[in-house]
Amino acid sequence: MRMASSLSSVNRNNISFMTTQFSPVPSWTLKSPTILFNLTTNIKANITPEVYQALYNELKHDYPNHKEIFTYGSRNLNKVSAAAVFLNSKLTFCTNLPTMSSIFTAELTAIKLPLFNIHKTNHKLHILFSDSKSALQSLSHINLSNPITQDILLKYNDLYNHQYNIIFCSIPSHVDIKGNTEADKLALVTTNSSTEIIPIPSSDAFPTLPNYIRTKWQATC
Repeated sequence: MRMASSLSSVNRNNISFMTTQFSPVPSWTLKSPTILFNLTTNIKANITPEVYQALYNELKHDYPNHKEIFTYGSRNLNKVSAAAVFLNSKLTFCTNLPTMSSIFTAELTAIKLPLFNIHKTNHKLHILFSDSKSALQSLSHINLSNPITQDILLKYNDLYNHQYNIIFCSIPSHVDIKGNTEADKLALVTTNSSTEIIPIPSSDAFPTLPNYIRTKWQATC
């Protein structure tokens, strides 16, 4: 109760917080997503962008019929955003997030966006690229304690049951891969527009609590 009261007090902008619900689908019955970490397993400082581009092209060659999706989460000064680009169909989706959102929330939201809009394409084979290794690891561990991860896994499970084949792939950032660069630019442009009111995990507000408590304490002195 005290934590809920504190969150209500720091929530001056009427931010909607997500609460983790029990999954309607038992975790052991969820389809585990296929996630490739080939391109980010042995990252070395001296590897040039050209090497990563060559590895990316090799990976594409292994999945010639899969349509590419690129996602990007951004936290820049007082703006947080998420963006996704369907490279082949040219569809783009983006949103701003409340300023207290973590970069992890932005990166997960960027992955969630295309999954909930994938029905707008005419394809069922996709490969989704993300430069957030931590977000993809959260999916691979079937982490249902995070409400956004849970939403993604439930949606993925539903898409799988409707004959969608979606592969996730971790890629390094800022190595001049076209789709990733486009998603990056879209996220940065999005930060210049107004913030949409979309729910975020309540854990994103926790870092603001110490400052709030300190301010309240100083006011009583």
